[in-house]
Amino acid sequence: MTIPIRRARDGERPATGAQAHPWRCRWFELDYNLGNLTGGQWILFEDSEFFIAEELGMTLQRFRCSPSCPIEDCITDTWKEPPQSVLRGWELLDNGLLGDTFTHCIGMAFSTGTQVVADIVPAGTSKGGYLVNYDETYAQIRVSVEGRSIPRQEKRLVQMLMTPARAGDIVNAPRTSIRRHVLAHDCRPNIGDVVEMEAGEVGDVEKVEDNNRNPLVSVRQTTNKELLVVGISKVRRYFCVGNLVRVVGGAYCNKSGIVRQKIHFNEAKKDGGALELQLIDEDARQELVLVLCTDVVMLPMEATKKRNDSSGDGKEERAIVIGPDIRGGFSSVGQPGLILPRNSKGNIVALFLDHQSGCQLSHLRYFPESSLCRLHQTL
Repeated sequence: MTIPIRRARDGERPATGAQAHPWRCRWFELDYNLGNLTGGQWILFEDSEFFIAEELGMTLQRFRCSPSCPIEDCITDTWKEPPQSVLRGWELLDNGLLGDTFTHCIGMAFSTGTQVVADIVPAGTSKGGYLVNYDETYAQIRVSVEGRSIPRQEKRLVQMLMTPARAGDIVNAPRTSIRRHVLAHDCRPNIGDVVEMEAGEVGDVEKVEDNNRNPLVSVRQTTNKELLVVGISKVRRYFCVGNLVRVVGGAYCNKSGIVRQKIHFNEAKKDGGALELQLIDEDARQELVLVLCTDVVMLPMEATKKRNDSSGDGKEERAIVIGPDIRGGFSSVGQPGLILPRNSKGNIVALFLDHQSGCQLSHLRYFPESSLCRLHQTL
């Protein structure tokens, strides 16, 4: 059956809020060609007539089906969630169409800075923005800055969220109306993440049981080493100064850095907020940037795991390069290595980088103390 579709005209959009269709924000992977769209593409439904899809790999476009032949007549599959690669691609292509779209997945606990969507009562509309305050009953969402929408890929996103709000920049909504935005990066924890639980306990994620109906996470507590199994909605990521992290969303996506400072949007809420990172990528030159906590994950342990200490110094201490060597070279930035105290002197530290073979004096690199971040984690 051929379904007639066309690009939606300016001003054509589905109902939201209380009038929203049950299909709203449901994903479907096409198993057939549909107009210019090809089988295997992912589409995001807004209702039985409207959906969003990637067009020719260049932009996101809203489409509309003929009301006399709704697309639901040909849908027999169960709803699925797209892979992260699809979501990342859509994030880069988004031109504002995804502003009030959300995910149906059960995710981690909300925190300040979480990207959310709220149904506004009694207006019957939906607003997308960032959570800046909440309690058990109501939530405050920053939806604009001086009346202008907040671009997801803006490098100054955190600074924009911290500016004083004007009339209309913040909306209040019942907690029950809040859903996580489809592009939010704090839906699922990763193995190796450090998370905080409801009672304040902190631990390492050892296992994630990704069942959409009741997702669970196994957390090894830091204090007593007890293994707890809790619902994913009961934990949120936790960071400390000195953590080695990777950015997974926003303008600095795929950059790595060291946490230098934690920033809270609301002093009454010490969860979430933002992080000041010192970037350690070779081209970053120790740049300091602000990134939402929800856009950051712990760097995978494989990048910093231990090797045998053949230095003869009797102990092993590790570091990652975050600045130039004593000659001013930046080629080693971002690389982990083994500190050799016997060959270090004063503030000049001898480092044997992991990518080198053997442990010869000719292979040592020397760095100012300020160019290294010592890894205090047990790896």
